[in-house]
Amino acid sequence: MKNKFLKAVFAGTILSLSTLANAGVILDTDRDSFIDSATGLEWIDFGINNGQSYNYVSSQLNSGGVYEGWSLATSEQVYTMWANAFLGIGADYENANHYGRGQLHANDGQSEFGSVFSAIFLAMGHNKKYDEGTISEHHEATGLFISQDEIGLVQTRSNIGPLESLFVDDTVKLKLVKNFIRPREIKDDELSTMLVRSAVDVPEPSTLAIFALGMISLTSRRFKK
Repeated sequence: MKNKFLKAVFAGTILSLSTLANAGVILDTDRDSFIDSATGLEWIDFGINNGQSYNYVSSQLNSGGVYEGWSLATSEQVYTMWANAFLGIGADYENANHYGRGQLHANDGQSEFGSVFSAIFLAMGHNKKYDEGTISEHHEATGLFISQDEIGLVQTRSNIGPLESLFVDDTVKLKLVKNFIRPREIKDDELSTMLVRSAVDVPEPSTLAIFALGMISLTSRRFKK
């Protein structure tokens, strides 16, 4: 039990430090959003506007609308954030161009409880829980973006139940989709519209590193006792 706890703590700490050394750090907020510190952009959590069509969400961006202050994400913004979040953090498999240029796929965590993505998934939220409360519980998120002639989806799958964790990888994807009929009009509980805005505040990476090292020290002292 102690080894599992230590592994989880050190994995989370390594994730924090590795993202500092690579691209962005994904930071949770208390306002249903997360921040990519590399770009200074804030993204709305998955699960906030799922069940609402792209057209409806778009209509609520103006003054007085539900999503006033937010903007529809461009494909460039989505590609950048997704790469910052999930590439170069030590996943078992990652390919930046798995489905085409910039359309990444990565997976990690099979036969283990949790993955290098776990903290990021928590920060981003999810659209739906499947088999909740069972050994097969898993959470999924899918985000839609439309930019010029591109229609794309980002997707995550986080395995929570012990059976899923042992036999199925946590996964992340970004890919363009073809033959997506009337994507602007679809209302789906499993589909969010990607929204972005300039972040209000972004903690300094050095502060995050100090915090992570402090967690290592405190945990080590606890188990020495």
